[in-house]
Amino acid sequence: MAGTVGNVDHPCQYLRISRLDARHFLCQFHGRVELAAACSIKCGFQQTGSPHGGQTDAMSKCLFGFSVIASLLRHQRCQHEDACVVRHLTLGLVQGLCGFLQIALFDLLAGRFRLGARRGSGTDAALFEAVDTQLDRAAVVKVIHPDLSANPVVQAEFAAAFEVVGGLHHPHVAEVFGYGEADWAGSKVLYVASEQLNGGSVRDMLDRGRLLSPSQALVLGLDACKALDALHRRGLVHGDVRPANLVFGDDRRLRLVDAGLANVIVDAVGGAANRVNDIAKYASPEEAQGLPRGPKSDVYSLCLMLVETLTGSVPFLGDSTVATLANRVDRLLPVSADLGPLASVLERAGRPTPT
Repeated sequence: MAGTVGNVDHPCQYLRISRLDARHFLCQFHGRVELAAACSIKCGFQQTGSPHGGQTDAMSKCLFGFSVIASLLRHQRCQHEDACVVRHLTLGLVQGLCGFLQIALFDLLAGRFRLGARRGSGTDAALFEAVDTQLDRAAVVKVIHPDLSANPVVQAEFAAAFEVVGGLHHPHVAEVFGYGEADWAGSKVLYVASEQLNGGSVRDMLDRGRLLSPSQALVLGLDACKALDALHRRGLVHGDVRPANLVFGDDRRLRLVDAGLANVIVDAVGGAANRVNDIAKYASPEEAQGLPRGPKSDVYSLCLMLVETLTGSVPFLGDSTVATLANRVDRLLPVSADLGPLASVLERAGRPTPT
């Protein structure tokens, strides 16, 4: 309930309290009984259009509430007001501000990343929109399933991979903001925070029924090859090159996402044979045979994806993961001569054994 005193709005009109503590105080304004919203304000993080708008908005409302109280004290019709009214109002705002600070400081992943809306999830990880509160920038955070995070082998591979990826800065590899182990939902989990890319993925493009011309596929392939080259030169294999992991930023520049992490997860779940067909259909022949992945595996997966962007279908696709993997063992990749000069490039990249 909000009222006015003269031309001064009651403070609760400005605070837009998200949750009341049920401690309301009755007070008198010139003989009228008002219900003052002097309460403990739990200013929770509320998702808004801006990635950090809820946090900033809650703080600004608390601070603005103090200015309203100061205005009440100075207002000519409030100069004889009972001092306890302002005291209760101030106490509520102070408690609300402390509640906000408690959330802002302690309700963060790794003390830094505030998780927002869930973008996607699977059996091995979940992806969230987030805010990097240290540098005030949008991010995405991938949280690894607690069971995988607790595996010592996964922990060791994760640490080794991100010792390299954490310091990698490349125009076509998604920038990593932070990584490590943190408490989340009562469990210890591994996480990776990286730049937020909102330009859509190659998967989004294919799902809309759009295909590329050979020249467009060439540009896409070159950018992806630059990203893979940066990883391979540092001794890393991506391990999961597919349309969903090639994402565009607002600047329309392509980035390869999940560098360092994808290979760790593929190993953790037991290889391509244990993944769903929509993911396994981009696996290489050596993966189909249970052999170790190498740089050639990434190139082969990229080749399959490029053929899909040109033709709308993935070569060797079967009805199941097992059939899909078996179809590409010791078989040459079918490439149409209609693709022009790009055909010979794809044919060589799609050979089942390195040449």
